[in-house]
Amino acid sequence: MRHLIELAKRTVAVLPGRAAAPAGPADGAEPAPQATEPEAPAPKPPPALPLAFMLSHLEDDGPVRLDGQKLGVCEVLGLELDEPKLGSFAGALNACDFPLQLLVRQHPPGLGKLRDDLEAAQPPDLPPRTRAAAESLRRLLGELEAREGILDRRFYAICEHERMDELRSLLVRAGLSAHLLRGRQLRMLVLAAALGGSPREFDEETAVEVEVGRREVKIGGHPARSLHLGNWPRSLSPGFLQGLMAAGAPMDLSLHLGPIPAAVAARTLEWQKVRFESARSLSMRKGKSLSSEAEIALEDVMRLRDEVQRGRERLFHASLSLTLHAPDEETLAEVTQTAKAHFASTLGKLDALPFRQREGLLSTLPLGLNAVATWRTLDTTSLAFLYPFSPPDLDTRGGDLRGIDLRASSPVVYDPWDGTHLNANTAVLARSGSGKSFATKLGVLRGLCRGVVAYVIDPEGEYADMARAAGGRVLSPGVAGQGMNPFVIDRADPEELLQRIG
Repeated sequence: MRHLIELAKRTVAVLPGRAAAPAGPADGAEPAPQATEPEAPAPKPPPALPLAFMLSHLEDDGPVRLDGQKLGVCEVLGLELDEPKLGSFAGALNACDFPLQLLVRQHPPGLGKLRDDLEAAQPPDLPPRTRAAAESLRRLLGELEAREGILDRRFYAICEHERMDELRSLLVRAGLSAHLLRGRQLRMLVLAAALGGSPREFDEETAVEVEVGRREVKIGGHPARSLHLGNWPRSLSPGFLQGLMAAGAPMDLSLHLGPIPAAVAARTLEWQKVRFESARSLSMRKGKSLSSEAEIALEDVMRLRDEVQRGRERLFHASLSLTLHAPDEETLAEVTQTAKAHFASTLGKLDALPFRQREGLLSTLPLGLNAVATWRTLDTTSLAFLYPFSPPDLDTRGGDLRGIDLRASSPVVYDPWDGTHLNANTAVLARSGSGKSFATKLGVLRGLCRGVVAYVIDPEGEYADMARAAGGRVLSPGVAGQGMNPFVIDRADPEELLQRIG
């Protein structure tokens, strides 16, 4: 596991033929045996890309590392952070007794599948104006892919494959929804994590050059830099990582966690308590007082020991690494400085990992592997403050484009009928004049573009013009000859409730 695979770019010149022989002897003399230069051995081919990234092979339901360990990878839907969510997440961590990796990937979005789904769902009999609106939406999705600063944020949890059911149960306990990645989705994630960017299809025949330098890695000509949190902040606040991810830089952020058994943790804390108390007694004998740092450490140790013995807290080995991506060296230097400044504001420090860039990159891949091999002991409450699954992007990978989340710099794609929500109710809340009516009309129109039928109860008549332009009908109850029967059910609709009623 710890051996290094050489990834540096090599240029090998192979010349055909042998070296020219010296001039022969004069006529009549016996020809001297010609000395031939031995052939140079053929250069060794570079290692295969999966082997370079510690990947043995990829099965349908999980990757397999070079050491033979099969992993499970599940995608987690992000939710807004609040106090109840924080407590639920801490409780889930407290019940975890196996190592896991939490991975946040933030990259420019790949909206090609959303465009294709929109085109496939578009009814063939759309009126001209509605068809033009659908074309406009597809163009907008293409522009968002190329727009600078728009990022797609996705969350993943990785552990040993045989513990995946337990991990998903813990995530549900924390109020999060997760689904296991398989087949094409898993393949796209592994390739995107190794090569950079959002999950998408890659041509397996395309050659990819990976060059490992002293302080950065170049993958396909694009620079990336891995950093590791060496000095952790003295205290953490809720949503600590949210400010880093809101900086708008493409990155892969990985948090490796290894639970410490309660008996081992209590014994270690008791030993540390005795050590600090002995140092304090020795200082008092010499007429000195214990340093303020040691006094604070003693208080923390005593508090943690009591909480661990009562089962309220659990200790973890924790390691945080991130890999920053950029189109060029100058941009990479800027985003690196931004990330370092974020941690420096809380008295933390990011290490640059010189000559260890490959280890840093491996630590941010969905392999459950902390190749940096540097750990810090944290308690459950501190880890809960690192809650990585926020802010929400409401991205269900399908539905209608609602806008851009300004905090997350990510597209908001929402489908209230995809089955992941308790119900399809949606409330639009904003100040007067903020555009509530426009946003609602736009949502209705974009739903029509993919075949969603809309019924609008409009006392003020503000939807009448849009309904006529979109090929709809405007009904006035109480007028002779106009009306509708709300009890008429479309028997062709596959909705289970409608089938039961009908």
